[in-house]
Amino acid sequence: MSVPRGGIPVKVVGRARPSIPADGGDARRGVQDDIVVSEGEAFDFMFDSSTTNQMLCSREVRPLITAFTEGFNCSVLAYGATGGGKTYTIDGVTGQSNGLLHYLAENVFLAMNERITKVGGRLTFQLRVQYIEIYNELIEDLLDPTRNDLNVVDDPYAGAIVGDATFREIHGPQQLLQAVAEGRDRRQRGTNAFGPT
Repeated sequence: MSVPRGGIPVKVVGRARPSIPADGGDARRGVQDDIVVSEGEAFDFMFDSSTTNQMLCSREVRPLITAFTEGFNCSVLAYGATGGGKTYTIDGVTGQSNGLLHYLAENVFLAMNERITKVGGRLTFQLRVQYIEIYNELIEDLLDPTRNDLNVVDDPYAGAIVGDATFREIHGPQQLLQAVAEGRDRRQRGTNAFGPT
């Protein structure tokens, strides 16, 4: 967490996905000296197309898990064009490479238990998740299909939140992965020059 943006520590990293035929063989267009500039925004770090999800998790997600167990709110946001590699990074490919969510599911409960042990059992954790999607400028609740067109509200304690989105309490890795699978089935799908998503 390195770049103070509005007083909140934010780190922005990019990842070049492997080339596909629509690229004309060059997925690294715009990557120079490990920094990418896109519409005036710079990344704090740029991963190249050979970076595995495990490498990304070890470098960027593991420190967030540690910060979470120390009481900080942490988020990982995947943003980019259709076909840019968001789903691969977050979900991975079944039987080939786990994504960030699997890494979190496997490691966040281990880290919480380590922290509890470190302080002699004088600590408890509550892990709640939301799974939302912003698509065509609408916010959808992927854990409750009856809640759609949600709004961002300013909470005096938590800041900007999607207040009406479902929170699900999670007690173990399998429960987290089940919530993710449930939400994934409700995601919107679109297509562009890179193909279906």
